[in-house]
Parts: sequence; C-alpha cells; structure tokens
Amino acid sequence: MKPVIAVILFALTCQLQAETLRIPIGQQEKTGEYLTTPATGVTKTHVKDTYGEPIKQSGPVGTPPIYTWVYNDFVVYFESDRVIHSVIKFTPKVKPTTPEELSGNS
Repeated sequence: MKPVIAVILFALTCQLQAETLRIPIGQQEKTGEYLTTPATGVTKTHVKDTYGEPIKQSGPVGTPPIYTWVYNDFVVYFESDRVIHSVIKFTPKVKPTTPEELSGNS
C-alpha cells in the first residue's frame, strides 16, 4: 500500500509542462505582400477578366446579396456586382501535425 501512495504523491508533485506558441497574424511574415487583389468597387466582370475564373463561387446570401469567389491565394466578396472586400488566404509556415491542427480546431 505504501508504494502506491508514494507513486501517487510523486505523480501529484511532478509538473507536466507544455508550451503553445501563438504569433498574432499581424506579426507573421507577410506572404502576400507582392500579391495584388481586386480593389473595392470593381465589377465581377473586371475581376474575372483580370484574375480568371474563380475556383469556387457561392451566393447570393442575404439582402443585399453577398457573393463569394474563391481563388488560389485570396477570396473576393461582392455586394451585388461590386467588390466590397478581398482577403489574402492565410498559409501557415509550419505544417500541422496534431489531429486538432489538421482539423483546424487548434
């Protein structure tokens, strides 16, 4: 019985340590600093003529209608026929290794 108690006490006094390093997106290297995205206000036709067909299109959603076009490196959001925002996709420098990271739940 004494060895069991000793093992339990030893386990309780040991400190397990793990460190998670989180770097805010604003402090990460700008991978898309030379990547141009559509300017606010340009039309869907201009975006398609300049950047080609998107990989995926979705919408309309809501009122006014919001459309989303996905390209390899960025995503474009439209209100009706005009760009309201374009966002460069985040690409991590470190490849995910844990199941949580692989599923995007980290």
